[in-house]
Amino acid sequence: MTAASACLKPPLCFAALLMVGLTGCKIQFEGQTIVEPDGSVTRTSRYIADDEQRRDDLQTRYTLPEGGTWSTQTQPQPDGRETTTYIYEVTRHFEPGQEIASDYIRYGVVPDHIARNDITIHVHQGWLATSYHYVERFRDAATRESAERAARRISAAWVEFFAAQLEARLQEAVSAAQARHALNEYLSPPLEQGIDGVRRQGAAFFDTPQFKEKIQPAFDKDHILDALLAAFDPRVPAMAPTWRALMAQAYDDMDQLSMTEPALLEELLGVHGLVASVELTQTVQLPGHIVSTNAASRQGNRATWKWQAVDFLWDEYRLEARSRVLRGSRVTGIGLVLLLGAGLVVGLRKPRRKPS
Repeated sequence: MTAASACLKPPLCFAALLMVGLTGCKIQFEGQTIVEPDGSVTRTSRYIADDEQRRDDLQTRYTLPEGGTWSTQTQPQPDGRETTTYIYEVTRHFEPGQEIASDYIRYGVVPDHIARNDITIHVHQGWLATSYHYVERFRDAATRESAERAARRISAAWVEFFAAQLEARLQEAVSAAQARHALNEYLSPPLEQGIDGVRRQGAAFFDTPQFKEKIQPAFDKDHILDALLAAFDPRVPAMAPTWRALMAQAYDDMDQLSMTEPALLEELLGVHGLVASVELTQTVQLPGHIVSTNAASRQGNRATWKWQAVDFLWDEYRLEARSRVLRGSRVTGIGLVLLLGAGLVVGLRKPRRKPS
């Protein structure tokens, strides 16, 4: 069964998203951004593929910045085999005020489906201090709205196909219309709850107890077959095991469902889909002292983020940091003025001695 066909079964209309990032092979994107006091930027980008298939994925599905070089690293494994890692690395320099070109651009099967990042760095020259504001946004092609539309269409197609297979397997003891009604009666509540959860929380919904304990089990194959058996109620109880086995075959027939429209799957799962885990790391060094950031870790004037592609499925993933550099001479000058002013005030307030 392919990943695409698996997505068409009800458990994977939602649970497929949990599989993103759980596959063995992966792609890593590592960035290092250094902002100089004048606002110029040096950015190093590394793209790391665990195997040849992921390397091909980098070469065909990504727009890699020009001017980089490929290298390989070989590492022995405990079983005596060797694994090869493929690395593409490029360093680019941007002048103050120059637009910083995106360096994470992944294309879907559908041409206008793109996941990408956008980087902006604002420098404000104040009288007392220079402030720096770094923002980087990652977005996928899918949105919460597109995922809802796709989930409904996939579910409807699955119910229609499964109902026809049930009618055929049970030799018309149950009609397709009866099967369709039973499936919709059972699947509609958890489907709507799942859609509502995604609408409210995005991909974070899949980490909630409501999804793990209530919705996900409802889409389990055995639970679906139990619900159908209860709905159809064979006239002869002894036939129940046979009916259940036939319904299980009808369920497995779903592998034949050819509704693998790339556009529909990418509206649900984005351009990353189930092809690989994509792990991202970004380190930013700003002048002066970092005054605020949403980074997971910070050391001195360096902030570091670590996340996965699923973190910007349906919603923007935002990296942000602010720093400030005080203008020493002006601060010192103001300090001296304030000190002299304070001394003058004290001197004026000091009581004068009466003449003897």
